[in-house]
Amino acid sequence: MKKSEIIVWASDFSTNRGEGVLANSFFNEFIKFYNNKKITIKTFEQKILFSKNNFKNFKIIEKNNFFHKYIGPLYGAIYLLFNRRKNIVYLNYLPLWNFLIFFLLPKKTILGPITGGSAPSEVTNFSNFLRKYILPLLYKISLLIIKVKFKRAIFSTNLLEKYVTHDIKKKYLFGYIYLNFTHIINKEKNKKKFDLIFYNRKHLTKKNFIIKKMILRFPSKLKICVIGEPILKKNIINCGFVARKKAVQLIRNSKLAFASSENILSLFVIDAYNSRTGILFDKSIKNFKSRISTNNFLPINYNNLDFAVKKIMKYILIYKFASDIGFQKFLLKKKNEINFYLNSYFSYLE
Repeated sequence: MKKSEIIVWASDFSTNRGEGVLANSFFNEFIKFYNNKKITIKTFEQKILFSKNNFKNFKIIEKNNFFHKYIGPLYGAIYLLFNRRKNIVYLNYLPLWNFLIFFLLPKKTILGPITGGSAPSEVTNFSNFLRKYILPLLYKISLLIIKVKFKRAIFSTNLLEKYVTHDIKKKYLFGYIYLNFTHIINKEKNKKKFDLIFYNRKHLTKKNFIIKKMILRFPSKLKICVIGEPILKKNIINCGFVARKKAVQLIRNSKLAFASSENILSLFVIDAYNSRTGILFDKSIKNFKSRISTNNFLPINYNNLDFAVKKIMKYILIYKFASDIGFQKFLLKKKNEINFYLNSYFSYLE
């Protein structure tokens, strides 16, 4: 590689939100290859000259509004377009539906993990209509641009795998998020303060609404922690939107956590697994069933609310985290695949 500057664009470099955590993870993998090079990290608010000594102490300006989510990424793509003579990396925000980003970015761009979700099974509101019928069309446009323009691509999860044609699927990496799992064998047990923890976000989904109804049905003797939007009940501790470090502490002090109905391997769920906290998930979810550990991922029938509440009460009484060797072997294999792919992918930066 030539001794020229590397420009890295990051729409979100925070450590408190999923996009920012993903960006930090990918950047940390990237600098394993190029930490002796001159690297400039550009966000909308600031420009950071990276060095191993000062980066951890550098204060990142964090904003999370409409402009930063939807206008900022396009600005970043144009910024890299004007710097295309240098080595360039686009970390995030990189949802598959936003084909304009892929269209604007130069061919030689190293792309951070691509994000996106699968279509809902039911259309109960306008948001679900867009996700079921419009987003798949935008996915196809983006995938066509990626196929023609870029040699490789990394996807955060496996949720988008079904949209990729078989002939090019082997060129891409799916499931980058698995790198965030830690190896757990005979880890020291910690005392659990809460029975349940739930990350409550403003998602207009039927399954998210069902989880809230479950929480309101649990007996008052249970201690329940809610992060994000509050749920009002006497035995619920509402902590609001907290920094990730604080969220991990709350998760570590909880016996069971609710997985999102959209993504069973969100960062919240991975933090739960790494904290020896059991994960409750909708048994109708098809994604990842062949990959997850059934010892610590506990299926719930969301279609029968009374039965689901009884089942969870039983889990609270009997559940103990199991250091499942089979799942750990799968994670080790997956991480080796990811590292092999990254080694090959980063070598394109010349």
